[in-house]
Amino acid sequence: NKNSLHKKRKILFLLFALFLLAPVLGHEASLTYTQISIVDERVEINYTTPEANILLLFQNNTAEEARTLFHDYFLSRFLVENNRILCRLVLKGEKDNTEIDSVLFSYDALCAGNLSALNITYNVFFDYSDLHENIVDARYGNMTGTVRLAKSYNYLTIPVKNAEMQQSNIESGLFGAISNFFVLGVWHILAGYDHILFVISLLL
Repeated sequence: NKNSLHKKRKILFLLFALFLLAPVLGHEASLTYTQISIVDERVEINYTTPEANILLLFQNNTAEEARTLFHDYFLSRFLVENNRILCRLVLKGEKDNTEIDSVLFSYDALCAGNLSALNITYNVFFDYSDLHENIVDARYGNMTGTVRLAKSYNYLTIPVKNAEMQQSNIESGLFGAISNFFVLGVWHILAGYDHILFVISLLL
């Protein structure tokens, strides 16, 4: 029916126009991924973020400048403590993943004394996005755990001596990892204004 088709086109046009008029709502900062490996008193941190996240923070800079600025920004918002003493993060290198348009930053965390209890405080991108989340995959000996950090729960403790992770939203094993990614995927769609428009267009 022509009237029904006309109404659907009108709704799509209005939604598309609204999206163009409100680009700031188009995306929250995309999900990021952190891998923490502890081997023989050595703490290695690999942090992967979409390139778009970095450019959103430093929109008036070139891509190369933005990465340099992001490194300093990251160091002030990703804090690692051992026995309540701040560890120093040293950048080992960067690696581009052109397939998913992301950047991996590799760090060594230099901590004073023997490792006992690592405390991780995560505040990256929260000044830009309240909905941003970071998936942390921590490995120590035979212990592994997947944690979802967000603005409302941004703190993780790894008691190395006990080889047991403590965090309110931790899920271990395959089922936990799958459930974490499923929930994050749903939030990613809901946080993206253009994603919602796409889903609505499919339903019309």
